Amino acid sequence: MNEYEKLKEIYVRNDNIDEFNIFIENEINYIKRQTDYTDEIALNKLKQFDMNKELILKDFIGIEFTKQNKTTNKTTNQKMFNEFRSFLDDASNIYYEKKKNDEKNENQIIDEKNENQIIDEDNENQIIDEDNGIN
Repeated sequence: MNEYEKLKEIYVRNDNIDEFNIFIENEINYIKRQTDYTDEIALNKLKQFDMNKELILKDFIGIEFTKQNKTTNKTTNQKMFNEFRSFLDDASNIYYEKKKNDEKNENQIIDEKNENQIIDEDNENQIIDEDNGIN
């Protein structure tokens, strides 16, 4: 049941259907002043957008709108812990990224040392071979 139906039901229960009709007529006239809608279209839009004139006008202008999610109100304690968790997650990600980069750098240094050691051994062998008269 949409807002239009609920509102109508309330007015009918209170035996004020004439007031409801006047109210709806005023809403339709307001929408017609702001748009080029006819009475029928304005009434259908009121029903479609749950009597929300602002959404009707946004729809007419072509502004995209999303239905706002009902956010739950968080207590101060929940907000604090949420921020704390976010901070720790960020710090943890930075730490592990740094650790990964440090390990990568260490592996590169070890590889370079091994390559230099192999080159040094080859040079020593070449010098020994030259001393022994082997070309």
